Amino acid sequence: MKRRSLALVLTAALIGAVFTASPAKAAVEVPVEPNILDLFGDANYLNDQDPGSVNGISVPENGDNNTGQDAASVSDLGAVWFTNDATNISVHVQTELPHADNTLPLFYRVKVDPGQGSRCLWFQGATDAATGTASLRDTCETAVATSEGELTLEEGPDGTGVMTWKFPLSAHPALEVGKVLATPLAHSRNSIGGVVTAPQVDNTKGGTDYTITAGDGGTEEPPVVEEPEAPKPPKDPCKKLKGKKKKKCIKKNKKPAVCETYAPGEQGAEAETFIVTSAATEEAPMEAEAIVGPGVGGFGSIEGQENPAASKAFYNIQVDPDAEETGLYVRLEFFEFEDYDMTLFNPDGTEAASVGGFNQAPEGPLDGTGAGGHSEQGAEQLDGIKSADCQGYTLMISNPNGLGDLAGPLPLKLWLGEAQYDPAAPPAAKAFVL
Repeated sequence: MKRRSLALVLTAALIGAVFTASPAKAAVEVPVEPNILDLFGDANYLNDQDPGSVNGISVPENGDNNTGQDAASVSDLGAVWFTNDATNISVHVQTELPHADNTLPLFYRVKVDPGQGSRCLWFQGATDAATGTASLRDTCETAVATSEGELTLEEGPDGTGVMTWKFPLSAHPALEVGKVLATPLAHSRNSIGGVVTAPQVDNTKGGTDYTITAGDGGTEEPPVVEEPEAPKPPKDPCKKLKGKKKKKCIKKNKKPAVCETYAPGEQGAEAETFIVTSAATEEAPMEAEAIVGPGVGGFGSIEGQENPAASKAFYNIQVDPDAEETGLYVRLEFFEFEDYDMTLFNPDGTEAASVGGFNQAPEGPLDGTGAGGHSEQGAEQLDGIKSADCQGYTLMISNPNGLGDLAGPLPLKLWLGEAQYDPAAPPAAKAFVL
């Protein structure tokens, strides 16, 4: 497991990014309705609006936590918007002050969903003094290599700064005309020696979708594509069968070609969704990153009652196997001296499975294995949760005793395999669930 150096992270958290503006020829115009709009004055390492790193202590249910305190300026995000012409796409990021020659190294990221069910396509920019670099990173299940782009720094209206990252449309299949970059979300971080640090200085709520168009500036409509003639329906393989053989054949062939988009309950309404297919196995799992705030001490829960002081993060998971049902496996990894818990909820908010052992003593009466998983030193794992095709859940990660995002994101691994635990027939509850 790779985690960033704690000493490096703590050093970065103390850096205040306050800079002076340098003159510019003309201010860049900010659109009336950008794809993301975030208030200035909230860049303080605490204003946590990112659903992927929600801290249960300080962030209200609506995810908006403007603390009224400000520790930074060039890393304080404002408007974020997209434009494109016939050959290039640009991402524009407004900051409270423009970048000047004395700007400390900073890192910015705008994450979008290219139609994969998660924000796995990342537009990125890194600044050092008055120069910088831009990159396009694909973390989707079928990843495309990272591409480099162009970065320019300009002055925005009212003395703000605007950073623009430009990439050719040919750099990625998701940048074709007519494709949608959905629910963008942005954050900024400090960078020391080229290493991106945690926690985030500022982040935003999810924004509005952007559709790539054919013309200059993203103003023209995409070309009209004639619908192809509807294909003839496939032959019914069960038509000539009778009785039990026909029922068995119908059951075998009723799997939908594509799952409908998972609609989570209230807990996962703003959370990222991971779609797990049969291509993800224990030997080659789907790998993701979980970001949760630092733990504050104490048990995860006592007698089934959640610890309100524990930091929490939420993610949605939808299974799409090659069969009618499958077993979902979820593994969270961390330092051996830390303690985390996981709970898997149905869309209606009821619990499907959970694992919450005391990780420093994973064997014995407090092992947390009674509801579908097992605990290890350095890991919690849900084991083969019986799931129907296209079934969705919301995963809650609770951190009562861990460094959390002070040490960077946690490795989260997901795969499908043999069903081992049936949520419809859970065992008797334990007196203590840690």
